[in-house]
Amino acid sequence: MFAVPRASAWLRRLATPLGVLGAGACLGVLALGGFGAHYVKAGYLQCHPRRARVTDSDVERAKQLLPGLRHVTFRAQDGAILHAWYAPPKNGALMVLVTGLGGNRASLLDEAGLFARHGYGSLLLDARAHGDSDGTRATWGYLEADDVVRAVKFARAQSGVKEVGALGFSVGGSAVALAAFREPQISVVVLYATWTSLREEIAFKSKRGRLAAYFTTKGYELSGVDVDAVRPEPRMKSLAPRPLLMISGGQDRDTPAWVMDRLFEASADPKEIWRLPEVGHGGYFHADPEGYERRVVGFLDRSFRLAH
Repeated sequence: MFAVPRASAWLRRLATPLGVLGAGACLGVLALGGFGAHYVKAGYLQCHPRRARVTDSDVERAKQLLPGLRHVTFRAQDGAILHAWYAPPKNGALMVLVTGLGGNRASLLDEAGLFARHGYGSLLLDARAHGDSDGTRATWGYLEADDVVRAVKFARAQSGVKEVGALGFSVGGSAVALAAFREPQISVVVLYATWTSLREEIAFKSKRGRLAAYFTTKGYELSGVDVDAVRPEPRMKSLAPRPLLMISGGQDRDTPAWVMDRLFEASADPKEIWRLPEVGHGGYFHADPEGYERRVVGFLDRSFRLAH
């Protein structure tokens, strides 16, 4: 007759900690959900950058720097219309230039102007979802690699173009590397601040650890990015025997120098690396114009002679 009261008392004593634990678990799930949603959104937004349109002053400056400039378009594999500036070469060699996230075809205009003074042509590309090109999402090299291949084929088909190289900065560097793995008509490769892999980049930039990186990656995947397809490091040796130049800033917090050192070590000869100890993420031409002309134009002169 005393069993029921004892049981009731035991249940009442147990109910309090279980209730606390249950409430805590619910709050934990809600907190994790909020944490996850925050980083999924962050990853998604990184694939949907604010668009920087090409301005009238950009066009005027491009006309001054690039003799014979034309505004051209061509179609990507998925039907997107990609916009670019085309300037014909005088020496038969042309560079396709692809800038980083949030830039446009005017972003590497100073480099193209220098190349023009040495006889090189340029095709400066607005990546998808950038500048005037179609699209609403940047895929960090995944779809852009094929866009670069198409840009190279477009340039190669122009009168007077005998050889084509490609230069990419940051996300554009990933696109150029991936394009060069599949397109042998890219004779020369120049990479600015290029990551070993997108997954490693996300992990490095996720200051809140592995869980934050996991959810950020989901945001990329929701945007249609195959994260593991953007992984240049294991295939760098396949660029050989095509010449490779890498440029790295010692103060770069986005793509630290050790990243480029690893990518360089993963590559085969002929390869060169130019390290600028006091420079951050990009801005190499403006940091040392004379050094840039000597190192980069010198590299192109040597490399395109090899290509011939």
